[in-house]
Amino acid sequence: MSHDGTHFTYVNQLASSAADLSKRKEWFTCACCPPNVLRLFGQLGGYVWKHWVTTSGTSNVAVNLYIPGTLTLNVEGHTVKVTQQSEWPWKGDTAFEVEDPSHTIGLRLRIPGWASEFAVSTTEMYSAHRDTDCV
Repeated sequence: MSHDGTHFTYVNQLASSAADLSKRKEWFTCACCPPNVLRLFGQLGGYVWKHWVTTSGTSNVAVNLYIPGTLTLNVEGHTVKVTQQSEWPWKGDTAFEVEDPSHTIGLRLRIPGWASEFAVSTTEMYSAHRDTDCV
């Protein structure tokens, strides 16, 4: 995309040469990149979390992406909020807060395959255990 956001190209600008000059066009008949970026931003919230209830009635939240945000759930007729604060990957700490502690939420954290170590600390009212690739 051009600096002013009005011209686009699909070819690598660094591969442009005198024999195969790459020019930015105002629009393409089949413009996929700009709408796909906007579609990704619109769907990003759906990639961050996954919520499900087990057959025994336990609510679980899997965290797939470590980015700031709040997930609002309806658990047994009560509104429960899970808030994530993170500056990851620039700073290694990520914090979670569950509002309405009267409901137990299983918080499953994705441990990246490249992570050589990790640590989880909790407040007194919560406990942590390792369950396959989740904490």
